[in-house]
Amino acid sequence: TLDDDATSNARTKKTSQVTVSGGVTMTVTEEESRLLAQRDADRLLHQAKLSLVLDLDHTLVHATADLRASQFRKRDDVRILQMAFEGTGTYMSHYLKLRPYIKEFLQSVQPDYELTVYTAGTRQYAEEVIIALSRYMVGSTRDAQDLGEFRHIVHLATLEFEQIQRWEKQKLEQLSQNTKTDEENQDSSTQDMVVDAAEQVSAKKRKKVSFEEPQEEKEIRPASFIQSGTLELLTGIKQLTQSSLEKLQKELADAEDLEKQARELRQKLFGSRIVSRTDVADLGPVVKSLKRIFPCGGTMAAVVDDREDVWANAEDNALDTIKGEPPPNLLLVRPYHWQPFAGFADVNNASGDDWLGE
Repeated sequence: TLDDDATSNARTKKTSQVTVSGGVTMTVTEEESRLLAQRDADRLLHQAKLSLVLDLDHTLVHATADLRASQFRKRDDVRILQMAFEGTGTYMSHYLKLRPYIKEFLQSVQPDYELTVYTAGTRQYAEEVIIALSRYMVGSTRDAQDLGEFRHIVHLATLEFEQIQRWEKQKLEQLSQNTKTDEENQDSSTQDMVVDAAEQVSAKKRKKVSFEEPQEEKEIRPASFIQSGTLELLTGIKQLTQSSLEKLQKELADAEDLEKQARELRQKLFGSRIVSRTDVADLGPVVKSLKRIFPCGGTMAAVVDDREDVWANAEDNALDTIKGEPPPNLLLVRPYHWQPFAGFADVNNASGDDWLGE
């Protein structure tokens, strides 16, 4: 009918934006939105899962760039992120305190939910946070900076040990050569004992005078790659030996294996499902829209966030959303503030209201 045609044309002309894998935002028609939503729903039903959208700051972590936070780096649940300033080659440290029981929470929801991160932070920040979470979950105590420094230490220790071995080999070769020379001298000593009597008398009358100072044989050691005490300070190893080097290399291999496990877990948990303010800059820092990741409003999704106002500010969270009200599938959690970080400036948006009081 004409009415059906008009409705179909309207759906074709009406467009919206949706952010897909990798943070790419594209414009789709209403009809395309419905097809994408149906395909997404079919996939989740086949997997017997729902979607769970997770905020980061004050929901899963408490982050600050305050340098005073570095004093807590010895804790396993305090991580450091090195955030690069694009085009400058400089970095800024962010300190991350993971929310208590975050590991147990992610392990418990992973079988039944497909996880998505939606944060007011940048994409780089989001990527660094979720890999830090993954490292913590697999039991790795080294962040990217720690692992890089440890790789460098083991590399220098390997070079140092190889140089020591070359030096010791040269010493053995020199010792062998000296022994051979001594034996040759001893064999010819009997011939030297038969000397012309006249020459012996003449030798007694002559006196040798030397104007050169005797040269002392000095032991030349190889230059050290590692400053004195540095290796012991960083690794606890007092003397670099074959066994101590193998211990370092084994420790590095274990750390590399944990890093591999962390990256595999990061992909398993979140895949490319990350939405950041970098990807949805047109929405502003205090607006989150479910329709940006679920074309028809995420009817098969739940949201966990410490702020409801950012969702209430959106005009199109769902088909029946009223501006000024959060979506009904929002699970509001108490903002996480780690007391030792009190007074430190937060990295991104301020947290929501602590509805349980301080």
